[in-house]
Amino acid sequence: MSEALEQIKGFVKAFEAINNGKYEGTDYLIDEFKYNGNQLLSIKNYLMKITSSNYEPESLIFEDVGNWRKTFEILFRSYFTRNIEILENIYKIEFIKMLNKYIDNEQVEVWGSGINDGFSCITKYFKEVSGSDLLFVFKEKILIFHFGIND
Repeated sequence: MSEALEQIKGFVKAFEAINNGKYEGTDYLIDEFKYNGNQLLSIKNYLMKITSSNYEPESLIFEDVGNWRKTFEILFRSYFTRNIEILENIYKIEFIKMLNKYIDNEQVEVWGSGINDGFSCITKYFKEVSGSDLLFVFKEKILIFHFGIND
C-alpha cells in the first residue's frame, strides 16, 4: 500500500473517531481493490468479500462526479463534520494534496452515489442508515471512499 493511501486513511479515520456521536456512529471506509474493466462486477466482488450481505447487487447507480474536489467540500460539510465542526480550509487543502499525490497524474474517472442525499446505492450492503460513496476508477484499480452513518 502506498504512503499516500496510508496518509489518506489516517486523515479520514481521525475524523471518523471525532465524529462518532452518542446516538449514531460513523463508519468510514477507504480502500482500493482490483478493477477488471467491469464496474458492476468489480464492485460486486468487492462488496461480497468485505460485507456480510447475503445478496449480490444486480445494478448500481453511480453518477459522474465531475469536480471531485467540490464533492469533497459537500462531504466535509456533512459526514466529516456531522457532530464536531473543526475542519478549517487548511485541513481540506491538505486532504486534497494527499489525494492528488495518490492519483499521481494517472487517468481517473470519479463516480459518486448519495453525495447530496446520503442514500448511496451500496449503503444497504453495509447495513447502514445512510451513506455517501465516491469511487476513483483507475485503469486497474478502484479507490473507494465510503462515508456511512449507523444508528
